[in-house]
Amino acid sequence: MRATLFLLSLAVASALCMSVEKNDTAIPKQYTLFKQCDQRWGSHRLGTSGDTICSAGCAMSSLAMILNTYGEQAGGAVDPGTLNAWLTAHGGYADGDELEWGAANGLGPVKFVSSAYMSVAQLQAAVDKKQPVIVNVRNGGHWVLVVGYEGSTFNVNDPGFSVSTYAYSGMSGFRLYQG
Repeated sequence: MRATLFLLSLAVASALCMSVEKNDTAIPKQYTLFKQCDQRWGSHRLGTSGDTICSAGCAMSSLAMILNTYGEQAGGAVDPGTLNAWLTAHGGYADGDELEWGAANGLGPVKFVSSAYMSVAQLQAAVDKKQPVIVNVRNGGHWVLVVGYEGSTFNVNDPGFSVSTYAYSGMSGFRLYQG
């Protein structure tokens, strides 16, 4: 009888532990990583501006990572060089080099959804649903692709720096896509 009660107690305790356990770590999709200063395209002029992809192409390079991962084509496999050329030819930049976030919607199934504030929980939910999100970091001076998270620290593909995580507290300017 004592053995049965003990086993029953273990089963109940185990069930209770499982019901409150929360997984706050996720890296559900492997995205292509491109570096904006890659010698193949880093010196190319960004849009019609005087800037290069290396100096100012972080947003566009982050979008290229998404499009390449989903197999989209822009006159060939998408990379920052081919995407920049396609965007330049198709009105994908405002003021010479400011990315029009929805400009690549015509390339295939990846679509720009919104530009809005996202809470930690909303950003985690997007990652869990494999919805690509590009975020602004470094006090508004840089864009990266979110690829996973551990709590409120987010794993990123950073096209310009050798950084793989940013804290949520340093993020703004969320750009949500649907793949």
